[in-house]
Amino acid sequence: MRNVCIFIPAYNEEGSIGATIDEINIVTKNLKNYKFEVIVSNNNSNDKTGEIAKKHKAKVVFEENKVMVMLIKRG
Repeated sequence: MRNVCIFIPAYNEEGSIGATIDEINIVTKNLKNYKFEVIVSNNNSNDKTGEIAKKHKAKVVFEENKVMVMLIKRG
């Protein structure tokens, strides 16, 4: 069995994070010989991104620095 981690950086994504995780789970559930884990990096969101991700069975880690925002501004 191979372990695969799907990492999702998220900042204020309460409107889409649940559906995103659900789609990942649908696509990956029938892949044999793999164990998938979805990890959401909650980049200091001020909405319910982390709570929703947990309800959809993702592991949530909190990142207080708004990494996504800094990368987008740099890009």
